[in-house]
Amino acid sequence: MAKEPHPSSASAGARAALQQAGVSLSITGTTAQQRLQKRQQQRLLRQQKNLESILAKGLRLIENTATDTPLDADWLDNFLELAEKSANTDMQALWASIFAKEASSSGSFSIRSLRTLSEMTRKDAQLFQQAVALHSRTPGDRSCKILFGCHYLSRGFFGDAESHNLNLNQYGLPYSSILWLMEHGLLFSSDLETSPLNPKQDYQIRLTGDLHSFTPSVKKLKLRYYRFTPVGDELAPLIGNLKHEAYHDALLAMLGQVMKAATPPK
Repeated sequence: MAKEPHPSSASAGARAALQQAGVSLSITGTTAQQRLQKRQQQRLLRQQKNLESILAKGLRLIENTATDTPLDADWLDNFLELAEKSANTDMQALWASIFAKEASSSGSFSIRSLRTLSEMTRKDAQLFQQAVALHSRTPGDRSCKILFGCHYLSRGFFGDAESHNLNLNQYGLPYSSILWLMEHGLLFSSDLETSPLNPKQDYQIRLTGDLHSFTPSVKKLKLRYYRFTPVGDELAPLIGNLKHEAYHDALLAMLGQVMKAATPPK
């Protein structure tokens, strides 16, 4: 006689998840066709409840927003089809924010961004959140960057190359996470570097609202960074204006070794 699975076993947890998804393995008293119909009904009902929750939250966000621009019909069809599969409350909040912003400012989110979000779990979103917490921007450039290093010519006779680098793993973003972000189209597939910075021109970066200005103090200084893709740039504002104090302090200290602080413009 087969033993019933222990309540705390992985089997019991899997069975509970299947039951919640409307999947029954019982063959007593019902046919496979009947069980299929029941599962489809439960799935459709669950998706309807997901949508109603998301749209209710989204509409509350724009109750007092004035706009006369209708939502694009094709965009809305894709949104409804992709958002209805999200049952997690945290992910539903992201979908609600997307709906609200698109309703207020059409063209804020591409369909590609919607598809990327639909493939993300809550854990994936938390990983992306860690990347967003490390981002910076330069004035006039909308793209987010994660600065992590620099290299330059030393003052020696032959001008040997020297470099400084930050270990992003110390700030919650191991290389495995960077690879995941690349594979899912949120970061470009390789690290990049700036062209040599002009020693007579200030270099400005904005970290969580704070503008910092520097002037290079070494020769042929290049900064290394990871760059968000257009999809990453679209989704990043959903995460919020996060600040990673330890990373910011380390980045500013690294920049201070190769650049002099300048007075930021008012």
